[in-house]
Amino acid sequence: MFKLKETPKRLVENGKVVEWGFFKTPFRDLNLLDIKIPGLPSFLNNFRLKEWQHYALIGGDFVLTFFFINGKYMSVSFCYFLDRNTGRFTEHHKNVPGGVAKLTWDLFNGDCRFKAGNYRMEFDNRLSEGKHRARISIKGTKKRPGIEAEIEMLEDLNKIQPLVSVVPIGQNRPMYTHKAAVPVRGEITYGERRISLNEKRDIILIDIQKTYYPFNTWWQWAAFAGYDKKGRLLAINLVKNMTTIDDEAYNENCLWVDGKLSKLSAVRFDFDAKDVTRPWKIETTDGKCSLVMRPMGERKGYINLGILVDDYHQPFGPYSGTVVDSKGVSYEIEDFFGVTEHHRARF
Repeated sequence: MFKLKETPKRLVENGKVVEWGFFKTPFRDLNLLDIKIPGLPSFLNNFRLKEWQHYALIGGDFVLTFFFINGKYMSVSFCYFLDRNTGRFTEHHKNVPGGVAKLTWDLFNGDCRFKAGNYRMEFDNRLSEGKHRARISIKGTKKRPGIEAEIEMLEDLNKIQPLVSVVPIGQNRPMYTHKAAVPVRGEITYGERRISLNEKRDIILIDIQKTYYPFNTWWQWAAFAGYDKKGRLLAINLVKNMTTIDDEAYNENCLWVDGKLSKLSAVRFDFDAKDVTRPWKIETTDGKCSLVMRPMGERKGYINLGILVDDYHQPFGPYSGTVVDSKGVSYEIEDFFGVTEHHRARF
């Protein structure tokens, strides 16, 4: 039976990961730069470590997704607003030098910053207070409305069990992630529209990652959140990537029901890589999760700098299907909004 492990004081000791697996609480000391990866000189550790924070806010009739990554070669950020009633999609993005994106090592009391001209994001990770804060200020253009936001994400560790995982993607090569689905409050201004967030209705999917990805990298991802007919907050995270050791034992696949986490088996994605806006079929290998996502659009990006390439697709739309938790309870998923990703990169 799956059990969460006690979290070590540090992630790395004597150049090696202390313990692989899934943990009860977030790490206090994410000392990933102390790792010794075979074939990689230690002075290159920081350069090879890819770090990001990604947030997908699912509101009653809209979606706001915002993100930035320090890929070391380059910093990339995007923010998009989707009006689910009209289908109107507005995206702002920036590709700038690697040092622009600044990400914290401390989720209990750390700050993340991205600023490029009239485009600014600030994240305050405050798990010590049971929350995270995000501030967004992006100036609009004639064709694209500006986006301003002040958001509080309520990640109370007494009520919510985040996914805290350290899994191997190579010899002593860790993939660290912190993910959760939590209530949210605050305000968003999109052009002339002002939105007051309601923590009883609006949900944000948190995705924080620090990973020593290999140069050639790929993944497929699925996530959604919503309230079912009984008022339960359901959310899912499913990933298939370059984990080479055992994707049954080491994966990020899980279901949350009112903050309680159930681990899921390995996942398989069936989709058209040439047209990611066609329906996606997503199933776990044990058959306990079977979903269809029907995209209503996608956010995409392509960067080609010769040896460095990033081909990114994030479709968004409603999910339907069923999923079974660790206690054997089955949940019907009906029009829960979320995203998928198909990503290939050399970075």
